[in-house]
Amino acid sequence: MQWVEASGLPVVEALDALNTTHAAGQLNAHLAWALENCHDKRRAGQRLNKKTYYNWLKRIAERGHAAPRKIREDLSMPAWGPLLLKHFRRPQKPALTQATAAALAEWNSLGHVPFSYDQAYRLVKKINAHAPEILYRGRNQGAGLKALLPYIRRGTEHLWANDVWTGDGHGFKAKIAHPDHGRPFTPETTLIMDVASRKIMGWSVSYSENVIAVCDALRHAVSRHGLPLIYYSDNGPGQTAKQLDAPLTGMLGRLGIHHETGIPNSPQGRGIIERTWQTLMIPLARAFPTFSGSGADRDFLRRTTLEIEKDLRAGKTSPKLPSVEQFKQALNAAILWYNGEHVHSAVKTTPDAAYAERAREQDVVMLDEAELIDLFRPHEERTAERGMVRLWNNIYFSQELMRVNGQKVLVGYDIHNPAFVVVRRINGEFICRADWNANERDYFPTSLTVRKHMERVDRKVKRGERIIEEAEAELGNTYDALPSIEATTLPPLDITPAREPAHLIQQPVTEPRPNLAQMGDYSLLTWLADHPEDWNDGFRNYFASQARNGSRTISNALDEYGLWSELEKRDFKVAG
Repeated sequence: MQWVEASGLPVVEALDALNTTHAAGQLNAHLAWALENCHDKRRAGQRLNKKTYYNWLKRIAERGHAAPRKIREDLSMPAWGPLLLKHFRRPQKPALTQATAAALAEWNSLGHVPFSYDQAYRLVKKINAHAPEILYRGRNQGAGLKALLPYIRRGTEHLWANDVWTGDGHGFKAKIAHPDHGRPFTPETTLIMDVASRKIMGWSVSYSENVIAVCDALRHAVSRHGLPLIYYSDNGPGQTAKQLDAPLTGMLGRLGIHHETGIPNSPQGRGIIERTWQTLMIPLARAFPTFSGSGADRDFLRRTTLEIEKDLRAGKTSPKLPSVEQFKQALNAAILWYNGEHVHSAVKTTPDAAYAERAREQDVVMLDEAELIDLFRPHEERTAERGMVRLWNNIYFSQELMRVNGQKVLVGYDIHNPAFVVVRRINGEFICRADWNANERDYFPTSLTVRKHMERVDRKVKRGERIIEEAEAELGNTYDALPSIEATTLPPLDITPAREPAHLIQQPVTEPRPNLAQMGDYSLLTWLADHPEDWNDGFRNYFASQARNGSRTISNALDEYGLWSELEKRDFKVAG
């Protein structure tokens, strides 16, 4: 409009000149863009005419501007909008229909004019188009929210090989045979990666993410590629234990490796190694029949599990359940492929090639065999007493320890071999090797791995006991509704225990009698197997009915205690 006014020509002539100049491509870029985007509805080859020009003058008089309607979308929040968002932005992720109904009920209770679902839908659609983070907050929290929000990418172009390593542990998405009992279990895999080249430097396999697995993966990496300057990990228990971080006794502190940990609930900071699980470990897991990750066919997995259980019950090794050694071989082959053949998008070549390009010989600090044996021993601070140091339940002895009697020392141990320890002063000076000599509790010395295994078994036993207790509690009051065991229809039972010869009686034992009506099926059958005098027709009818209806619990218990014949007996006719 300013161009038309400045031209000094009549409006029609000025518009014709403007359109002609634009069609010839001789209009300056700024004015050409304005001419192409000044209409509410854009069409190819559209010209600016007199009607449109005068409509703009009318809009300016009425509204103070002539901007197209399409860029003047109403982004104001209606009065009921905050109430709708309060019900919609919840971690339970309610549907919009549910959130609208709850907000509308509260809104109407305040005496306001109701709004419709269509209005709510348009508001949410508008917010999602212009400011979706408003909807993300509340419906998503922690790491889930951060995965949706913008983030800052960390450049690695300036890094050299072995500048920064990052590590992480994940549960493998397929089951393998446990090395102790042969049953299926999910192994924990720990990987160590060089950030600059994306090369996997070391790995380990364990029962769960713990400091032993992390130390073993670091030992594997350092023994082949030297020491890194920085180790970057999450805040998991396996990555922050004192065996890693303690200034005097921690492995990283003694090796001179600086340990950085990420912000809790922020996996984006370790996206480099997190992505590796999708590229390397998930395809590897899919190669096993026991794959249970996202996308696995549940019917096939169920049939496979049943076949494995059948083989195990028969005392056979299931061909569909890989052993630990088979898994390790497959993992090692997959890592060799990843390092040597996989072209990584971030480095535009294979990790092996990228590592070779970025490795500087003067920066590679290798450890000899003696240093590897000693430095990768976790250390504990103890007090030397009368030539001995105590480590957990084990006692280690050396005459040399009398020189530091009563002083604090560092005791280095092998996580797999508890036969001896290496003792040093607090400043790191070597004192002696102390051998296992006497133990008040264990006849043989107990290694850390064995001790941790025992603790793990204890936790599993306790979890199993809780599951049994819950299962029996769910059975609850099974027999209250059975007319065959009502007190009015049953004769009194003689539960007096048989007398034993006087010379065999050591002391009187009184066994408390439980409330049979409140016992679970299995517990009741166990009691009746030990107390056959408590059988009655009500119990026989009930258990016979449950067995006919296919109850495995009842059938297995009847088999276990040999009680099928008891169901055919009859003491008296049950009152009808």
